[in-house]
Amino acid sequence: MKPANLFIRSIAFILDSMIIGVISKLVMLLFGISSDFLVTEDEMIMLIEQDNLSLSEIVDIEMFSLYLTFSNVFFVLYFSVFEATSWQATPMKKIFKLKIKDQYGNRPSFTRIIIRNISKLLSGYIFLIGYIIALFSKKRKALHDIIAGCIVVDTNS
Repeated sequence: MKPANLFIRSIAFILDSMIIGVISKLVMLLFGISSDFLVTEDEMIMLIEQDNLSLSEIVDIEMFSLYLTFSNVFFVLYFSVFEATSWQATPMKKIFKLKIKDQYGNRPSFTRIIIRNISKLLSGYIFLIGYIIALFSKKRKALHDIIAGCIVVDTNS
């Protein structure tokens, strides 16, 4: 099993994330969930200072929570559903001929895939440290791969 190239993995992840972004935005619009409440930090400070508005008036916390929850659930489902198929990969991983395997080279269980993708959120939320770990790992494993006992392999070889 040849570990996948980190650059190729990153490109596949970015492209999959773009797909997720478009689909999740369409679904949220369909259900009336807006992301219009998102403002930059500078805009927020300006609005507070100029209009004497409280933070809760600027950002609808309930809408933000709903948006964040939906985004995270959709992220985990997208990756998990595709990786649980016979492809063992998302559409972009498949294009780049990458597959998810367990530590023994077998198709991972759905439980292992779910754990991996929930852990992937953790990998990204802590200053991307979970992804940076892969740079120093002999088998190019990110934190979520280590937690789930999985490896991303290049099927070209």
